[in-house]
Amino acid sequence: MVVSVYGVFTPGDYPCSDRITFEDIESLALWTRGHLNLIQDVLRLIDLSHIYFAGEDPPEDLRLGCRSETTQEFRGRRKHSAQGPQKRGSLRAESTTLLSPLVRFILRQSGLDSGAYQPKALNRRLGACLRVLRTASEEAALKALRQNPALLEACLGSLLIGVSDFFRDAAVFDQIKRVVLPQMLQNDRTVRVYSAGCSAGHELYSVAMILDELGGLEASQLLGLDCRPDAIEQARSGGFSVSDLKGIGEHRQQRYFRVEGRCAVILPRLRRNATWHVGDFGVFLDPKPWDLILFRNVAIYLQAEYANRIWHRLDQQLKPGGMVIAGSADRPPEDLRWKRESSCIYRKPLTVAE
Repeated sequence: MVVSVYGVFTPGDYPCSDRITFEDIESLALWTRGHLNLIQDVLRLIDLSHIYFAGEDPPEDLRLGCRSETTQEFRGRRKHSAQGPQKRGSLRAESTTLLSPLVRFILRQSGLDSGAYQPKALNRRLGACLRVLRTASEEAALKALRQNPALLEACLGSLLIGVSDFFRDAAVFDQIKRVVLPQMLQNDRTVRVYSAGCSAGHELYSVAMILDELGGLEASQLLGLDCRPDAIEQARSGGFSVSDLKGIGEHRQQRYFRVEGRCAVILPRLRRNATWHVGDFGVFLDPKPWDLILFRNVAIYLQAEYANRIWHRLDQQLKPGGMVIAGSADRPPEDLRWKRESSCIYRKPLTVAE
């Protein structure tokens, strides 16, 4: 069996070829003592239960040059290793319990709480960060960042990738159009919408389109906040790829976008009603409360205690009777007493007694 690592390593940049056989794995593992997270994207593609690093004794039958396993032996060993305890010092244990020193440095230099994020999710992105810096190790990356702090922004973007779409979860946005926003516009023509962790603004622009269709955009106030400057710059410019329009019907594409080749740009009349800020939603606090808050598929990447603090912070910024749009995997704390109106949609009580 051969594993191709094309696209993960560039041949010549690292002490390995562009193809790795199982006979090479032990040598590769030893080389990775200082680069565990760098090649994690490669090693996770194959069974790791037989890989041991410096300080651990490998099983006798798994030393370099041993015979190849049969399929039955391989499956049996894999099943056994999955049921057994995790050995100390293994790649899996290290990558899920502690943040990489490089990741910690990038977060802190960006003004973010390094204890807020789940290590597994961010350590998995370390290889992408090293590729951005064109370095082969964390030590070299740290040196490059200290010498040139301007590289920090690109590194942060490679760690905290934002995955979003226009009208993501169509049923949720259908409910926003049919029920949530019409109710708010009935009570007050000025609807305030806050997207925390907005990425490039897909979802906030989706709300803006709905508000425009309901005749409430001009009087409304929309704010998108994200810690990544590159994401906010894209949101502010309104520039997207044509492939990003897959969740938008032809009518909306013609009404809200100017398409030029492979680029699609949000029209100015939609952009001017949205404000975008680079910031940390764990610190940001607007003096006026919000009618609608979007906080979707972000909390699942945070440590449980920190995520709980963020949910309560959002509750402080939400009007009584206001709505929160969460992700399908998000679970707001029960002590907030938000009422679940439908999938992903929660309402804050009007009064304490409600």
